[in-house]
Amino acid sequence: MTKPNHQFAICNLQLAICNFCCLFFTSILLLSSSGCHRKSAPEIIYVGHVASFRGPDKLSGEHARQGILLALEEAQGSEGTINENKRVEVIHVDTGGDLKAVEPAAVRLVAVNRVIALLGGTDWAQVEAMIPVAQSNEVPLIASGGLPGRSLSDYFFRTGLSPDRQAEALAYFAANRHSPPVKKMAVLVDGIDKGPSSFLAGKFMREFLKREGNVMAGEWTFKEYRKDAKTSEAEWGFKSSEELKEITEQVRNKHPDAIFLAGSPLDLSRLLKAGFDEKLPLFFAGEEGSERALLGVSAGRPIFLATGFALDQNERQKAFAAQYEKRFAEPPDVHAAFAYENMRILLEVLEHASSFKGPKIKEALESLTNFSTLTGTVSFDKEHHAADCPAFVVRVQDGRVKVEFSQESGDKKDGSSP
Repeated sequence: MTKPNHQFAICNLQLAICNFCCLFFTSILLLSSSGCHRKSAPEIIYVGHVASFRGPDKLSGEHARQGILLALEEAQGSEGTINENKRVEVIHVDTGGDLKAVEPAAVRLVAVNRVIALLGGTDWAQVEAMIPVAQSNEVPLIASGGLPGRSLSDYFFRTGLSPDRQAEALAYFAANRHSPPVKKMAVLVDGIDKGPSSFLAGKFMREFLKREGNVMAGEWTFKEYRKDAKTSEAEWGFKSSEELKEITEQVRNKHPDAIFLAGSPLDLSRLLKAGFDEKLPLFFAGEEGSERALLGVSAGRPIFLATGFALDQNERQKAFAAQYEKRFAEPPDVHAAFAYENMRILLEVLEHASSFKGPKIKEALESLTNFSTLTGTVSFDKEHHAADCPAFVVRVQDGRVKVEFSQESGDKKDGSSP
């Protein structure tokens, strides 16, 4: 090869190398640049929900799960995040209707799944079983329940309708709004010492008797504490059929205007079998969501109960009900509504918490002020971890549930404070 040709080949080789290097580094730069703009996977934050998805409480648990899901979908949108890089996921644990399984389920959620907060359950006993777990592990628990008269944990935040307000609202309605006026009330309780039934009955009668001229026809207990013949274990059970029939006869002979029953729909069913008067109006106090079960035993008798959620003229409630029904092809109940709101409350405070550690989430909850809900507003502070909602008094009769009366939380009229 001649010298000029050799120099020409070297120049071509150098040019090719330069072009290759330019293309290589340009590609690296472009890949690096595109990587900077690619959205990183969001951090997943876990929340635990304990409920029953089998047994008699199956519907309550399933409706609560659906309410939580709806709140998550609303807040996190199509991309599933509450902000640019965090996504909340809820772990739903089924207790199978076994109260003894509630506490271990909550412990596992905290210790194994590392949840930052707990939601649930759907009745007073479930919530009470979760409170010690929340307290000892410094994990906030938001729930619409809790037994009456109990001191609240530092990490328990209660929403919904308290047992106190439930009894007060019923007493106010019975004494002031029912037609014809109720002046003489017979009271039936399960007799369990310091249990919800005794508390509700005591609170109801104190409020009812504030109205001048109102009297108590008497109080009867329909359960007793006895040992099981086979296991020798003591438990509360219904009195004998003969004793229940005697109670119903005694009530009838007192000629009350109405009857107040603090218990469960099952209690009412047993009393009806014993000859319980089916004509007198019945004021019922017990677990939220009881109206569904009472529909099957009300027949022609009007049954009145107080609840924290009922489809009234509230536009926000109507919008929620329409959205829920569109999503799940069924109307919401009180468990769906409260679970929806509790999830919304938690999502709200997570947006403002300085970290996702339990104590910091607790501090954020204690700073929640006038948070808008389906039935009003919710506020917490360091001294008050309970937020009562307004009460709705509904009538259950002939297969229908109708709102008879609603009253804003805190109103006081005619000596009662519903």
